[in-house]
Amino acid sequence: MYTDKSSNRSEEDGQEINPVQILAIVIDNWRFITLITGLFGALALAYLLSARPLFEAISMLEVEPKSPGAASFSERHESVALNVPPAIAQTHVMKSAAVLGAAVDALELDISVRPKAIPVIGEFLSRHFIFDASQSELPLIEQLDVPEKLRDQPLRLLVGQDDAFQLFDPKGRELLSGIGPHGAKSADDAVQLKISRLDAEPGSEFVLTKEPRLAALLRLQNQLEIDEVEEGSGIFLLSITDTDPERAVNILAEVMKAYVAQNIERAAADASSGLEFLTTELPAMRAKLEQSELALNRFQTQAGSVDISLEIEGYLNQLVALDSKISALRLQQTELASRFTSEHPAYQTLVNQIESLTLEQQSLARKIGTLPETQQELVRLSRDVKVNNEIYLLMLNRAQELEVMRNGIAGNVHVLDQPVADTISPAWPNRKLVVLGGLVFGFGLALAIVFIRRKLFPSIESIEEIERLGLPVLAAVPMFSAKQLDGVVDDRATAKQPAVLMRANDPYTEALRSLLTCLRLSLPNRRNNLIMLSGPSPAVGKSFISLNLAVLAARAGQRVLLIDADMRRGHLHEALALSEENGFAEVLQNQSSVTEAIRLTAVENLSFLPRGKPPLWPAELLLQPILENVLQRVGELFDLVVIDTPPLLAVSDALIIGQHTGVNLMVLRFDFTATREVELALRRFEQNNTELHGAIFNSVEERTSTRYGYSKSCYRLDYRTVHS
Repeated sequence: MYTDKSSNRSEEDGQEINPVQILAIVIDNWRFITLITGLFGALALAYLLSARPLFEAISMLEVEPKSPGAASFSERHESVALNVPPAIAQTHVMKSAAVLGAAVDALELDISVRPKAIPVIGEFLSRHFIFDASQSELPLIEQLDVPEKLRDQPLRLLVGQDDAFQLFDPKGRELLSGIGPHGAKSADDAVQLKISRLDAEPGSEFVLTKEPRLAALLRLQNQLEIDEVEEGSGIFLLSITDTDPERAVNILAEVMKAYVAQNIERAAADASSGLEFLTTELPAMRAKLEQSELALNRFQTQAGSVDISLEIEGYLNQLVALDSKISALRLQQTELASRFTSEHPAYQTLVNQIESLTLEQQSLARKIGTLPETQQELVRLSRDVKVNNEIYLLMLNRAQELEVMRNGIAGNVHVLDQPVADTISPAWPNRKLVVLGGLVFGFGLALAIVFIRRKLFPSIESIEEIERLGLPVLAAVPMFSAKQLDGVVDDRATAKQPAVLMRANDPYTEALRSLLTCLRLSLPNRRNNLIMLSGPSPAVGKSFISLNLAVLAARAGQRVLLIDADMRRGHLHEALALSEENGFAEVLQNQSSVTEAIRLTAVENLSFLPRGKPPLWPAELLLQPILENVLQRVGELFDLVVIDTPPLLAVSDALIIGQHTGVNLMVLRFDFTATREVELALRRFEQNNTELHGAIFNSVEERTSTRYGYSKSCYRLDYRTVHS
């Protein structure tokens, strides 16, 4: 009877899989793994053939740091306050809309042209067999303007005779017509098209698409790669990929041209802005200097000769130096105020510096305040003259520098290498990488499927697993394959023959002989000579074993009856080449007698009772009292009765018939029947008070994982006679 062994099974499942077991599982599933790996390898090859090659254009430029003398008043404070690495800042500038937008507009990158072809496969055929873009047959579109509703819509361009062309909308309506390379307009001027080159054959069709400028900008940003060669070097490597190597070179050249131009324009704009500011402030500063000089002269005339001691001279020089610094910082503060708010970090840095210098100035002023009033006034006037004079000279020199910069500005960006592209070897797809990646991915996916299947759907692979569930194994029947038999023709007639007739000393036959011997020894102790075979689920091989067991017993001299009790899908009559009519179902319905329904077969001593015509209620027929009478009658007529029943987890027929049979066996299939199915089947027998006497382990294979993996058992079942 069934005993619960779930605790033992849990302990077994909890064991870790060691590397030897993993290797053994891989070896056992090598066909599946090879199939999946080869499939993804083939997909990788298909991708290589269908993918459009991408060519890479590269170039190099240098961004020099600005010299201190050429910097504006605020640049030093901005760089300190913002704390932005130059490489990151320059990368963002290169990818800005101001730079990339110039390339989009110059090369019309928001216009795409491609030959009209069948989706997916058509593009592959046109690229490899029909149309070659390298021959410059694509029309060169100089201008394409469409209304907003036609943006991102495929427009069909039809080429006619003598460079004539027509443009149609997605619904097939004509938008305009013209003769290239001249331009053409629609009737309402909403659509304009200008073709610079039209070398296609008459009847050729192309698809034109005008996408939004922002979409072209974003695509170009994704295509453009910028890397600093070495951190802090200021040398940048630019690269871009495109299906056309010439277009990739042109795009990169336009990007670099726009970046250099904006760098020069920005430097010139900074110089002009600073010069304009200084030009406005210089007259006022000169007037202030003249007023301070006039005030000092008046004081000296009125006060006469006033001596200045060395101590006072030192105070005066310090005070003048502080005033000069504060005035210079206030000048910078005024310039920054025109560009940033008062909360900007650069502006706040200047405010803190001015406050610090003002405190030093106030401390020095207190010391000067202890001097006599005449000397204090002389110090004040002298200080004003010196400070105003230094500021005026500083502003004058700066204005001259900015004037020179504005007239001879060159920028601090230099192109080191012009864009070039490898037109022979595309950057993508990389053949070795794609194929290797496909094989590795396929291999990994196959391994994952194998191990996930073993984890989620564990199947029985050893006798020990069955016996741990409390079910004794009466026989381990090896895998049978008619194709592996020597000297046997593999045809339909042979395939329908019982296996034991095809090779008498095959391991499969020997295993069934062992089972038959076990049954002979146990039958005298049973209540009758009826043997029922069932299985938890379909396709475990119970019908195949029932047939061959019955044939083997008949060849041994016993009078054997084989009953196909699967009244739903029984097919034993096909293997014996007999009719299914007037069989087991008709006997149970009293439409025929047992002796009339039993047929003789081509095998001596073997009789057969087919399933009959499938009834509407098979289980109800089995519950009738006539079943016991029929089984008792056939038990008296034959030495051995083998009954093939339906899967017991699907229907209850086997449980009903098992109440009347002497031996009940369950067929389990190697690496097919799940452990959970066996547990449910055993529970069904126990719940219905039907005794289960043992199991037949069918289709056993000698596997590496069985030998070295979860089970230590190894099946060596081939012990055939060697004929000389």
